[in-house]
Amino acid sequence: MSRGWPDTGTSRNTSTRTEIHYRYDDDLARRATGRFLSRYSRNSALIIAIALIAAGLFALQRTWWLVSAFTLMALIYTSMLVKYRRTAVRMARRLGSPEVTVIVDESGMTFRMPAYQSIAAWTPQRELWQFDDVWIFMPFGVSQSYSAVPASAMTPEFREIVLINMRAQGATVR
Repeated sequence: MSRGWPDTGTSRNTSTRTEIHYRYDDDLARRATGRFLSRYSRNSALIIAIALIAAGLFALQRTWWLVSAFTLMALIYTSMLVKYRRTAVRMARRLGSPEVTVIVDESGMTFRMPAYQSIAAWTPQRELWQFDDVWIFMPFGVSQSYSAVPASAMTPEFREIVLINMRAQGATVR
């Protein structure tokens, strides 16, 4: 099931400019948010595990106020992660599964949707997280603001232009 149309008649590809298209839908929002949280909130999983272990140890000692405190901490961290993911999917639904066009060339990248356009030059502040199924572009470094592009929509030329230009500017690619 391909989300993108990398070699259609609507694509305009040259040696220095490549354009891809995909739909930003609930599934992409879920996958991108899951991947984002897997790296961004990696420490949260550790904190949740430590809090639950501590709650278990204090339960053995029958120190119920500490059991309650550590269990509450684990629940709060878990609910924050769940809420973030649900909010991302809700926002994607409000967009209505628009078709997104991404254009990359030697000067930067452009994200276009029916009612929105964002242009970003290649700079050292940019960050890219690569996963097998989705790439996450962060225009301001690691933050909760990112754009997701499904790997299935990318052409080899698109990948090459992005990686070469981001690395040439000293941006972080993971």
